[in-house]
Amino acid sequence: MSDVNEPTGRARGGLARAKKLTAKKRSLIASNAAKKRWAPVEPLPQHLPCVLEGYSSSLELAGTKLPCAVIEGPNGVQRVLSESGITNAILGTRSGASKRLKKAAEEDGALLPLFVAPSQLNEFITNDLLDGPSFIPSY
Repeated sequence: MSDVNEPTGRARGGLARAKKLTAKKRSLIASNAAKKRWAPVEPLPQHLPCVLEGYSSSLELAGTKLPCAVIEGPNGVQRVLSESGITNAILGTRSGASKRLKKAAEEDGALLPLFVAPSQLNEFITNDLLDGPSFIPSY
């Protein structure tokens, strides 16, 4: 039977690390943690997007209903569509093959939406799209 006061799991690792550190280093780590903990909180942006109730949560385009959220954002009232919602509206499902193709494209640098993955759309997808961006934008 083990001692009840003996640490287990991550606590054991923390104690082992503390034993390896000098008192000065432990003090510096604790001091930095306290400074972060009690630092002033960054103010929130003036205008956070919020979901608006009372608006239709679907958008009808060409006889197809797309699920959407209606938000009040910095540019006024906007509808937000999800990749999954568009995929389900166009394809009726999110297939495993589509997910694998999207993942493979991302590994090569292309940011393909899931709904362009089906092979029926290959003739409409240019090499420029498959090659991905020539630069990575910084936001």
